[in-house]
Amino acid sequence: MEIVICTARVMGDADYQFLAKNGLYYNACLSRREGDRTSDALLKERALRAFASECAFSWARFCMFSEMFDDNLNVINHLTARGLKVHNAISLNKELAA
Repeated sequence: MEIVICTARVMGDADYQFLAKNGLYYNACLSRREGDRTSDALLKERALRAFASECAFSWARFCMFSEMFDDNLNVINHLTARGLKVHNAISLNKELAA
C-alpha cells in the first residue's frame, strides 16, 4: 500500500515538518506549484493522472486500486465523476467524533 498526499496548497518547510513531527508518513506528495491558480479539482486530477502515469498505470487501473479522502465537495464530485473513489473527510470526521 502506498500513501500519496495530494493537496491544493503550496507546501513549504513548515508543512513537511508538521507531517514528520506528527508521524504522518507518505510515499509521494503532490502539491500546488507557487503561482498556480488552477482550480483545486482540476489541479488534483492532473496531479493524480500524472502520478498514475509515472507508476505505469492507466487512469482506470489507478482508480480501481485507489481511494482518496478530501474535504472539498467540488473535488469530491469532480474526481468521483472521473471514476475515483473519494471519501468525504468532513462527514467521516463527524462520524468518528460521535
